[in-house]
Amino acid sequence: TYSNWMYSMAGTVLEFQTPDTWEEALINRILSKLGMSESTPYVEKAIDSGNYAHPFVATSSGYHPLQVDINKAVTLTAAAGAISSSATDMAKWLQFQLSVNATNGQGEQLMLPEARAKTREPVTALPDSGNFYRDPSNGAFSDTSSSYMLGWIDGTYRGYRQISHTGGTFGHTTLLSFLPEANLGFFGSVNQMIGEEMEALTLLKWFAFDVFMGTTPRYNLEEACQVLQNIRTQRVRSQLQSQNLQQDSTDLKNIPESYSGHYHHPAYQSMTVNATSRILTFNNAQLTLSTTSDPLALLATPQGDWFLMSPTPLTLKFAKGEKVASGMLVLGLDTVDYYFGRVSQQLD
Repeated sequence: TYSNWMYSMAGTVLEFQTPDTWEEALINRILSKLGMSESTPYVEKAIDSGNYAHPFVATSSGYHPLQVDINKAVTLTAAAGAISSSATDMAKWLQFQLSVNATNGQGEQLMLPEARAKTREPVTALPDSGNFYRDPSNGAFSDTSSSYMLGWIDGTYRGYRQISHTGGTFGHTTLLSFLPEANLGFFGSVNQMIGEEMEALTLLKWFAFDVFMGTTPRYNLEEACQVLQNIRTQRVRSQLQSQNLQQDSTDLKNIPESYSGHYHHPAYQSMTVNATSRILTFNNAQLTLSTTSDPLALLATPQGDWFLMSPTPLTLKFAKGEKVASGMLVLGLDTVDYYFGRVSQQLD
């Protein structure tokens, strides 16, 4: 199964097997030999460099900036793929993946082709792609995902084998895909989250692949925008219906007292809500729910075991050493207008 924590463990294992840290090994053995000088596995170094795309979150009232420092939390699982890069460097990475003998631009072999091939062997079967991936002209799946490999998703695009993966941090989303048989690759990245950014990147990928294949693109610009709007509308409706959500309060100046208490989530751990003082403490983060012109909507199931909160900017402070960073609350991620959290157990 897929686990970022286990990929992080692999980075630790590497450090026991070599004299280098996993970051040094990655730079010395891969990045430098591919000429990827604009790429770094050091999260804080990338963020503090000044050459870092500012993250945004999409809401019903527009785009809101996130504080850049919030992504420093990714350091905990950095070996799972928290590499900051550029379009130029990712093109070099794609060229390496498309090379027949796993070589760089100078013909130097960076790994045995059979070792690279092992990373492209199916490990876990995946369900069928959703309707978004059907070709509107015939209803067939022209973009499929069949299995998870080692760091890759196996599938097809218009009959060609497709190897791809996605990634993201707070306010950033990426898609990388290549067709070995067609010698084509695509990389796209946007500084946005909580929207239709992955579908938008996929539409761009389809357009690029179709143009280079000499095939008429399945959607023009107007059609693509309509597809994204339809997805957004459907997701809002299905989220509210599937969780039986009822709006309890249109303004968090009056949080129901029933929301006070300690909560636990298997992924996000502990959380404390104090409705009276409008303070939410999440792990080491303390959030004061701010009063804004755009009221916050708090929704919950009648049982109170699901809650939904719109992402109007909140004051967030979390401590890491002596550093204090500001950002926005992320308890879990719905795909459209809201941050979404599941309270698996209310402790008191």
